[in-house]
Amino acid sequence: MGDAVPVRIAALVSVGLWAMLLSAIVSPAAAQSCTTTAAPVTFGSVDLLAGNAVDITGSVSIACTGTANTTVRACPLFSAGSGGAAGAIRYMTAGANSVSFNLFSDAGRTQVWGGSFGATTAPEIAISLDATGSGSFGGIPLYARVYPGQNLALAGTYASDIAITTLSGTTAGTCGTGATTGGAFAVTALYETTCTLSAPLLDFGNFASLASALDATTNLTVACSSGSAYQVSMDGGLAGATNPELRQMTRLSNTLTYALYRDTNRTQPWGNTMGDNTLSSTGTGSQQSHPVYGRIPTQAVPPPGTYSDTVVVTVTN
Repeated sequence: MGDAVPVRIAALVSVGLWAMLLSAIVSPAAAQSCTTTAAPVTFGSVDLLAGNAVDITGSVSIACTGTANTTVRACPLFSAGSGGAAGAIRYMTAGANSVSFNLFSDAGRTQVWGGSFGATTAPEIAISLDATGSGSFGGIPLYARVYPGQNLALAGTYASDIAITTLSGTTAGTCGTGATTGGAFAVTALYETTCTLSAPLLDFGNFASLASALDATTNLTVACSSGSAYQVSMDGGLAGATNPELRQMTRLSNTLTYALYRDTNRTQPWGNTMGDNTLSSTGTGSQQSHPVYGRIPTQAVPPPGTYSDTVVVTVTN
């Protein structure tokens, strides 16, 4: 009876070992999972009249979990966005209006960062997992651009919400076969009403008599955001004339009276009283020409020399 006890103990130990080995064989490896986050891409105030691209850089971070001490391959995919897309061009919208932009994975802005629309691609990021099965990679640059040549856009706040899908795998070049997780970030831009102005010289030329009025013409060039109302005003010149028909050119202590008008018949003086003697128009997003009609009325001829004045032209929108 004393010999039977060791046999029974040995059997129990044997069964326990087999159970432990079987458990180790059938336990599955931890499945990898990655989540991508991106800070909002904010272009701020953009000037679409300038005809230049507007570039900024954002930041992307990826966090993964999986089998300890392994490398996970993550592919963050960005959707076309809530503003829609045409081919590989994304759009931000403000009501029914749109502004084209895009997101890129390279500083040269040639590789559209997409993956879930059009024929665009997404970068593959290698994430090393530590002994706890966790790993992350932050500060991944996201390059954004508002395209040039959009001067016809209307002023407004434009936005698009970009959905994120993160594919993950364990073999280089095959992360698209792994698990997926979601997310989103916003892209915004403010296009405020913008105007540019060019005011060339108004030259009356040479004269020896003012027995009759002397006329001259020049052209202001104004470009304002499409659909924006604006007014063009002119001050009283260096002499501060309150009557736009009694401005003065000067040479030393001598003066020469002249006037500026909005119409070719020279009946509508051009001054700075809004809505009264200013010029009103609406921007088209392109350059608009506004003639300035000058006149030196009949008066005594001052001493010879070059007479001049400086008039400040202002565009108000």
